[in-house]
Amino acid sequence: MKKIILCADDFALSAPISEGIVELVEMGRLSAVSCMTEGKYWLDKNNRLPQLRDRIDIGLHFNLTQSFGTPKESLQTVIRESLLGPLSRTRIENSLHDQLDLFESVMGEAPDFIDGHQHIHLFPRVRTVLLQTLARRYRHRRPWLRQVNPSLRAGTGRRKSLIIDVLGWGFAREAKRYGFDLNPSFSGIYTLHNQTDFGQHMRQWLRHASDGELIMCHPGKLEHNHAHDPAERDAITRTRELTWLASDEFGALLHELDIALVRFKDIAVKPDDAQTNRSS
Repeated sequence: MKKIILCADDFALSAPISEGIVELVEMGRLSAVSCMTEGKYWLDKNNRLPQLRDRIDIGLHFNLTQSFGTPKESLQTVIRESLLGPLSRTRIENSLHDQLDLFESVMGEAPDFIDGHQHIHLFPRVRTVLLQTLARRYRHRRPWLRQVNPSLRAGTGRRKSLIIDVLGWGFAREAKRYGFDLNPSFSGIYTLHNQTDFGQHMRQWLRHASDGELIMCHPGKLEHNHAHDPAERDAITRTRELTWLASDEFGALLHELDIALVRFKDIAVKPDDAQTNRSS
């Protein structure tokens, strides 16, 4: 049986997105959830994710670009400043601690894993500060980290995949130096067009996935009166993902391909796994 980690990103970005993700967890259609703890839903009394703690891995979706009532820099600015050097170390470190504090206040313990909203954890300087900060904060039980090394053979968005692969070129090596474990391979990137067939992409990713691969997804519901909210800008693709992942077709495909959705502890991580499958 092939073991796959299926992770839904952006929990707490909005209430409808979060509710859709929880429904999939309750159906057994996800094995990890990545959380934006600055979102107001994170502290909401209706947040049911802590009740599902024993079913899935729950991690921090580290954020430097999504505004939650306080100004944030654009992704382009963060990329530019991380490459050229002026991105504030103090800002990165303080933001990470604040988001981790919020995570622990709700979950009662450290995250199982850390990744980055818009993959910002891969960027030079950001990744160095993140790794150093996590190594100091979690000396005895370190979270696993998301490696983003997408195959250029699977899915669309080849240009985006290539850029992400280049940005993350040294991430795995640096993370290993600090003693962090990483998922061995990754998929889930595609072009977010309204006409995109998400099911077709998932069928391709699952058929070509290696054992232990992490597949990223972004399911969620939409409140129609919030259709122009920036947090809902990808609403059509989110609802399409939610519908397909909840479908009988997805369940049948997992059975056909003999795939189990598992947590990170259920996969065997070899010492060289983080350096393999980079763009195969």
